[in-house]
This record gives sequence, C-alpha cells and structure tokens, in this order.
Amino acid sequence: MLSDKGIRNYQYKNIFSIFSEISIEPGLFNHDLAKDDFPRIFDLQVSLKKTKCLNIQWIASPVTIRPRQKGWQLTGMETPPEKTRPGFYNDSHNGLAQKEKSLSDSIINSMPGIFYLFDQNGKFLRWNKRFETISGFSNEEISNMSPVDFFSTKEKNYISNGIEKVFTDGISDAEANLVTRNGTEIPHYFTGQLITFDRKPCLIGVGIDISELRKAEQLLALEKKVLKINSDQNASLAGTMDCFLLGIEKIFPDMRCAVLTLDEDGLSIRTLSAPGLPTAFSEHINGLPIGPEAGSFGAAMHLKKRIITTEIAKDPVWKSFKDLALAFDLRACCSLPVMNADGEIIAGFTIFYKLPGKPSKEELAVIDRTADLVKIIIEKKQAEEKIKLSNQRYTLATKATNDAIWDWDMKSGLYFWGEGFYTQFGFKPFSNTYNKTFWENHIHPADSERVIQSKENFIRKKDNGLWSEEYRFQKADGKYVIVSDRGFLVFDENKNLTRVIGSMQDITEKKNLERKILQQELSKQKLIGQAMINAQEKERAEIGQELHDNVNQILSTGKLYAELAKTNDEERLSLLESCSQNINHAINEIRKLTRALVPASIEDLGLLDSINDLVENIKATKKMNVEFYSIDWSDENIEKAQKLTLFRIIQEQVSNVIKHSGASNLIIELEMDEYENIIKLNIADDGKGFDPEKIKAKKSLGFSNIISRADLFDGKISIQSAPERGCRLNVRIPIHN
Repeated sequence: MLSDKGIRNYQYKNIFSIFSEISIEPGLFNHDLAKDDFPRIFDLQVSLKKTKCLNIQWIASPVTIRPRQKGWQLTGMETPPEKTRPGFYNDSHNGLAQKEKSLSDSIINSMPGIFYLFDQNGKFLRWNKRFETISGFSNEEISNMSPVDFFSTKEKNYISNGIEKVFTDGISDAEANLVTRNGTEIPHYFTGQLITFDRKPCLIGVGIDISELRKAEQLLALEKKVLKINSDQNASLAGTMDCFLLGIEKIFPDMRCAVLTLDEDGLSIRTLSAPGLPTAFSEHINGLPIGPEAGSFGAAMHLKKRIITTEIAKDPVWKSFKDLALAFDLRACCSLPVMNADGEIIAGFTIFYKLPGKPSKEELAVIDRTADLVKIIIEKKQAEEKIKLSNQRYTLATKATNDAIWDWDMKSGLYFWGEGFYTQFGFKPFSNTYNKTFWENHIHPADSERVIQSKENFIRKKDNGLWSEEYRFQKADGKYVIVSDRGFLVFDENKNLTRVIGSMQDITEKKNLERKILQQELSKQKLIGQAMINAQEKERAEIGQELHDNVNQILSTGKLYAELAKTNDEERLSLLESCSQNINHAINEIRKLTRALVPASIEDLGLLDSINDLVENIKATKKMNVEFYSIDWSDENIEKAQKLTLFRIIQEQVSNVIKHSGASNLIIELEMDEYENIIKLNIADDGKGFDPEKIKAKKSLGFSNIISRADLFDGKISIQSAPERGCRLNVRIPIHN
C-alpha cells in the first residue's frame, strides 16, 4: 500500500482483517476474465479500524502464489473523494500514467541512497527526499543549483569530468565527498547513466553513503600499522598504545579513548594511555580503587563485564567520580575489561563521549574489535618482558657460577665440571663424568655429529674466537633439555693449546618462551589475515547489496513499462523502448564493479608524460583505442627506480594486450594513495580474455616479468580474466621514497 509514509506491506489471513468495513462486488476476483480486463482498477470507500473513512483506488492483478494456488496482487492509493469513480474500469491512459508517476516517486523515495536526474546544462529535473535530507538543502534551493555545487573546490573538476564522461561515453561513476549545507563532507559513491528524458539527454544516477566503508578501511590500515609498530621490540607499550588510540580518535572524532591497567596489587587503576583525554583527568584517576561505583572503567574491571553509561550525571556507577568526569565535560562512557586466557584482568579499554547517549551497534563492534587488539598488543609486550627477565635471570645465574662450567684438559683428555653441572642436570660426581665420551654420549643422536664436528673444527683451526652451539643434552633422569654451550681456547706461552674452557646453560625455558612468542606471532598474522578478509567481504557485501537494491529498483520500473505495454497499444513501442533502456541500465550497473579511476608518473619526461607518449604512439596505429587516467600523482614522492618499474610494467602489459588479446579498447589507470602509502595500477582491455590458471601453469614470460618487477618493491599482482571477457591487471606497490 502506498501512503505519505512510503510503501507499507501487510500480511493477514484475509483482506477483511485490514479494514473493519469493505464491500466487494461479486465476480471482482475472477481469474477466468480475459487478459485484456487486467489490471482491474476500482475505487472503494473503506473504514479503517477506529479511524476515519478513506477513499482507496485499487489496481488488481491475478498472480500464482504456488502451484495450483492462485491469488491477487493489490496496490492501493488514497484518492480525494471528488476523484473517486464507482465500479471497475480499465484506465490505460491518464489514470495509469498518474499511478505510474506515483509509483516511481515512491520507488525513488524508498531508495537507500540519494537519487538525481539532471540535463546536460546541469539543471536538476528530479531528485528524492533523501537528497534533501542528507544535503540539508530545500526543494527550491536544489532546483536552482548545479551538480558541482555539492562538492568542494578541489573535487569540482573531478566531478565535472565524470559528468562529461556520462554524456560522451554513456556511463561513469566516482567516489567523492558530498558537501552539505552546514559544510559537512560525507563520502559517497556516485553513479551516472545517460538516458533520454523529455526528448533530451539527461544523467540519472544514485549516490550511496560509503562513510562506514571508509571507516572500515581506515581502521584496517591503522591496525596493520599498529601491529607493525608492536612487532618492534624497541617500541614501548605506552607509545604503541598512544599511536593506536590517536588513530581511533581520528577515525571516530566523537570518541576519546583510554587504556587503563592495574597496579601490582590488582586493585588500583593506572593510566597506560589516554592521549585524547585531559592530562589532569588522567592524573586524577591514577591510584583510584576499582569497584562497583568507581566509574564505568573501575566497575568494568571489578565486575569483569562491559559497562555502558548513557549519562554520567545520573548513573550510580559514577556516584564517587561523576563530579570529576563532568568537570572535564565527559558525559557518557563505555568500558570493557581486557582479560587474558586465564580470565585475569590485564587492562581496561574505555571510550568517553562529550554528549549523553549510548554507542551505536557499529560503534560497539569497533569497541570490541579495538579491545581485542589492545589485548594482543599487551600480551605480546608482556611475553617479551618475560623473555627479557628470563635472559636477565640467566645472566645473573652465570655470574653466580650457576652455569655448568667445564674445563677440558687437552693433555689428559679429562673433563672437569663445575658444581652447576651437577645441580642443573642431576648427575652425581663420579669418574665416568670426567671422560670426553660421557659428554658425547649424552648429546642427542640427531645433534651429536654436528656438535662434535663443530667443536673439533674449532680446535683444529685454533680459533681465537668463541665456540658456540645449541643442542639437546640428556639429563640424569633421561630427559633432554636444550643447552647453549660456549667455549674458548687457552694457549701456553709457546702458543700450544692446553685447555678448552666453557659453560653449558640450560635454555629450555627460554626456547619455550620463544616458541610461545612465535605462536603468538603466527596467531597475530592469522588475525590480520582474517581482518583483511572480513573487510573485503564486508566491502563486497555492501557493494553487492547496493547494486542488488539498485538493480531491483531499475528492473521493477522496467517490468512496470512491460506490463503497461501489454494494455497500451498507442505507447507500446515507447514503453518497450523504456523497458529496454532500464534493462541496459541494470546490466551496466552490474558491470561497473570492474571499473575504477586511478592516477600516475616517471623520470626524464615524468611518468605521466612518458605514459601519455606511449598511449599516443598506440593510438597512431589506429589498431586500438587507449585511455589513460591518473589521480593525485606526484613524481617527487617516489624514487627513480620505482618510476621506471611502473613504466616497464605498463609497457609489458600493453605489449601483451596488443599481441594476444585482439582488444579494441584499453584503459590504463594509475593512482598514488598517500594515506595508505601505496601505488595502484590497473590495466584493463576488452579482448578475448583467458583462464588465469592456465597462464600460471604455462609460466607466461610476459606475466612472469611483471610479477618479478613488482616483487622488487614488495608489490602484489592480481589478474581478472575469463574467455571472451577481456583482462584486468591490478598492481599494488608500496610507495618507496
């Protein structure tokens, strides 16, 4: 049912459940009537329950619900009493035209994004309510504005070029920030399709808000950056956390983040990182005890659960500290405890807001995700600290002669062991321990040959350095431990070798900790990989959803044209042409996923001029149409070798296309993304395509050269192709400067 509130769907057992009074003439719902009698249009006055009477004009069409069960599809619209006509009638002209306009208006206004239709002069002809709501401009204001008025100065040319492309090529798309009346910039993905409206060329399209997608991409990039910093053992925990929280606050400006830890007593709060909060506030909460009334952060760590405070001034959780928070203009809060695998509190992650309210569903997901990464960062640093302390313990133990000190007399061939040997490995002093064979027999069989040979070579060369090996050594109880064995040569005054002195150290605990760190590192990499996959899948799902909804709307309109063509002989060809245009529009909307706009550069002439020169040379042959696009390019930001590599990759792929593809069109796109510190190169053709797996199996020289060149700068290559579908080469290379 269409109403001033939009489209409403009802599902009841029968139509009488909707209205309290309704009068339907016999024979109305008769599937045996001739096809020309449909759709049937009739007016009824109905009484809604407990409300006034309404005049409803209905369009009825027979449908098949399931095999052997037929039903009716009814579309009703409220009409003024003076326009109501009793009985049934088949209005194939003005009535249906009016209903078509009403239906299209409802469809346009129900779209998830903004809708626009303007002519070649930039005059807006139609738009939806969402356009007015999002932009903040009134109906009258929009009617007097041009499309580029909704964009910042730096993006006006970019948008103008995109609009011009629609009127020349028939279709285009773009990502840009829509500037609202109050100056807010909202990231959108815009589409444009050339149509004929009122006998003149016009651009029709939609704009989808991609703010959440942009935030997801920025969050993923931030996480990768922080994990890279955290992998540096010299990076401090507080510095790493400051970088992470500042990045979160940049992506979500309304948030103020803090990571709090507990003192050794496990009862008092200590600020680890709070770069966006007032320093005085952080200093005030240092040393405060946790508890059910110690603010959201203290309660969360005390109760080991999430605490959300929608208004600090009224929440009893903030009873003891609300004046402190309000003094620094902190009005709402969300806190999560960060626990290790044993359920012990290792930190608390807190978000403050300057306005009362609770986090949105999306914000809660970000908070949970951030808390998980905080856990990874802290646990890694704690593990590193354990290894550091372990190394210090071993150093102190060595100073205290707790190492297994040994002395090999080269004249007698006997070994002498220090007290630490018997203490660490459980042996008792007896004559057999003094033999060289005792030591050799207790080396693990898999390590024996390597270690003995290494020691003999060291002695034979009379090396003045330090001999060192790690191997498995069998203790008195039969168990093997990992030891680090070191030794040096002692010579007499005649430079004759007399002794070899060294020490064995049990490093089993150290190795186990290293393995644990390695496992954590592997788990971290898996987490990064999964996060990237999730972001990609989310992006694909969002784009797929947008296209699905958009295409459905277009096809619905096309179907309406087709239905009208059945009953309207005079306008049948025009209606079928409109239907065909909608179908073509839907096809083009689906194809746009494979398109993108990107930027470019090289050395002597500059990379842009070099590529343009290459393009002009190809065009001169008149064998292929070549287009080159660049965005945000600067030669100064990358080194000469990388410029040359990019140019050689383009040359190689262009050569492949000319030789093998049979393409008529080739598009080269080059972009410098300084935010992500990456160069993006895309080369697409409309040739005969191929199976990428077969090319990989054949180890094609052309693609091998491209991959090798990209590998020089840690680049990644991907190929999208299929028989008769052309080919698209995507290259991603980190910026080197």
